[in-house]
Amino acid sequence: MAGMHEIIEVRSLGEREPQRLTRMDLCDIIEPRVEEILQMVFQEIKQSGYADSAKAGVVLTGGTALLLGIVELAEDVFRLPARCGVPTGIGGLVEMVNSPMYCYWSRPVTVCL
Repeated sequence: MAGMHEIIEVRSLGEREPQRLTRMDLCDIIEPRVEEILQMVFQEIKQSGYADSAKAGVVLTGGTALLLGIVELAEDVFRLPARCGVPTGIGGLVEMVNSPMYCYWSRPVTVCL
């Protein structure tokens, strides 16, 4: 899903110069880690005994749920429908917190990343 040649500047620690990577190079680093995390979550769900309760699907919340392609990756790992959750039932500055990164769902089928 990433543009192969799009360049992203990644800040370095300390006084080091920022690195310039293609979006594809960055995806090659991030995607396997996200898949690994989702697989560990899936194992935890199975061990907890809730795997049979999650037949309707998985709701991804947290800032990582904003990664492009994570829904499709979660569907592959969990072999279930997946979607990003967003906060509901809030008042005030709704547009500022209307994002999966501000969503918390206490049900066991929710995967907060």
